[in-house]
Amino acid sequence: MRLYLVIIWSLLTLPSCLYAQDERDSIYQSEIIGKLIKDHFLQHHLSYPKNFGEVELNYQGTSGDLRLAQEAYSQRNINFYAIGSNELGKFQISGDFLFNKKLTDSLSFGQRNDMEPWNPYSYYASKAGNYESQLYRSNFTLSYQLGKILRPFMQINYQYLWTTGSVDPRFDNKVFGIQYRPGLQVNVKNSSVALAAIIGNGRESQAISYKNKNYSQSLQYPDRIHYLSLGYGNNAIKDSLNNRKYTDLWGLEVSLHQPLSTNTSLDILSSLKKNKQEFTTDQKSTNKVYHVRGIYHEDQYFGSATLFKTTPSLNQYLNLKADYIRGYDFIRDLSADLSKSNYSVNVLNSSLNYLAEQQSPKPINFLYGLDLSYFQVHRQDNAQSIDVSNANLKIQGTFGANIKTGNAELLRFQINPFYRTSISDDLKYAANSMNHYIQQVVFWDYTYYKTNLLGAKLGAEWQSRSLFKQYIFAVKADYQIEQGKIKPSEYIINHPIGNLNRQQFQIGVKLYL
Repeated sequence: MRLYLVIIWSLLTLPSCLYAQDERDSIYQSEIIGKLIKDHFLQHHLSYPKNFGEVELNYQGTSGDLRLAQEAYSQRNINFYAIGSNELGKFQISGDFLFNKKLTDSLSFGQRNDMEPWNPYSYYASKAGNYESQLYRSNFTLSYQLGKILRPFMQINYQYLWTTGSVDPRFDNKVFGIQYRPGLQVNVKNSSVALAAIIGNGRESQAISYKNKNYSQSLQYPDRIHYLSLGYGNNAIKDSLNNRKYTDLWGLEVSLHQPLSTNTSLDILSSLKKNKQEFTTDQKSTNKVYHVRGIYHEDQYFGSATLFKTTPSLNQYLNLKADYIRGYDFIRDLSADLSKSNYSVNVLNSSLNYLAEQQSPKPINFLYGLDLSYFQVHRQDNAQSIDVSNANLKIQGTFGANIKTGNAELLRFQINPFYRTSISDDLKYAANSMNHYIQQVVFWDYTYYKTNLLGAKLGAEWQSRSLFKQYIFAVKADYQIEQGKIKPSEYIINHPIGNLNRQQFQIGVKLYL
């Protein structure tokens, strides 16, 4: 599979060397056009340059107590990311590839895969430990122009993640997922409509091991005891040492590109995905024959509308986006025929983003904008009588400048101050159903989501053609800090209180092909 990814990326990037760099400068030097292209690079209907490439290598560090309970206190990431598109006769191929290596410190209760944050089934322990993970992710679309109107295409999305721990209990996790999206695009003049089916599958294996037999055989070390999460509070102590999950997915995606005038266009993307995952702790099972202990269903509804307007002096970008997830399970621990549901979750992420960017021959051009983001989550665990919900609103401003320092150099600066405020929150629980997971995860996450946050992100990038005549070389750096005050509460157990913060920095190099 890794060789396959290398071949795909070679098709994306190497032919781009044959095209003039000037044709693609607007993608790299304009925040808005670059954002528009990257939002829709897998849909082959835009009229912007079809031959471009970008490679980035960066290092990222994050630390601080202002976090969710199942996040590490500190983590370090090494990322290699590449994105590109090429037109080869009547064929067009576009895609991206991400390799991420993550090292985490002081992670507890969070021994689950980050690709499925709302899934209820995973092992955990309260002992904080160190973990290492590697993620491979690739998306690409291949299309063919059939006559003047039709363009059939195939899109493939691939992910592979493994995680391992170095402190007893030692968790080992491997996740694989792939999606196929065959579709057809219809082009009429400058307009296009595309329809694609979504078919996918995946599997995950989780295992636990101990090097110290005292930890594995005794109950005298509470933080070393492993549990199997079966909801959002419901768990089983020392239930098993490994489990597997098998996933089937299907859905539908529709996209539209519609010019509204000579300088204004509208892009709409919407999709529906239905996910069914079967969970087993059967030690003798295979991927074809196994005892189903639980079934988790997750439906995802996504929609995005982008309005883009360009003039010789100003580019404007307006995007409205919404992502809704509804998940629920049926578990054999509550009913032998899988007729009773224990866990349910509803999540809404929505945003409205406006950006405006000056495009003039002057040496300095400014960027400004406003982003409103709304987040809502509601989770229930019937076995433990947990019913918790939070909603918050985040307001973020954008102020930036592009400074031309010479014929071959560009400096980009940006600052994004933001404020998050709680809109509503509600917590219901039964005192006689209390356990350590509810006290240290459910209660803390409820408190985190209802805490008002204030922060800012600073970013800078230097671009130059002086090193490579055919390419643009860039160095970038970002720093973000957010702060919030956690007040003393009956819900806070074994967590810090007071003025807390979380910081993140990133430094990297880029090559624009």
